[in-house]
Amino acid sequence: MIRRLMRSIRIRTKLILFAVFGKGADEMVTVYVTLIVAGRREFDSVPFTIRDEVRKDLEAMGLSSSGQVGKLI
Repeated sequence: MIRRLMRSIRIRTKLILFAVFGKGADEMVTVYVTLIVAGRREFDSVPFTIRDEVRKDLEAMGLSSSGQVGKLI
């Protein structure tokens, strides 16, 4: 239980650092697109610094902001 919690904290910390400092922005876009498509995250949770890129990638895949097939809202 504690191991799982610590892993989750480490992953979230890395995500925040990448999003804030712009390092690995391409990788972060891929991570968020994957999480949205899998239904694990919502578009509103994407950091503002990469939101446009995530939106473009979802649109290029023909997906909405919820990761469903359809027009992006």
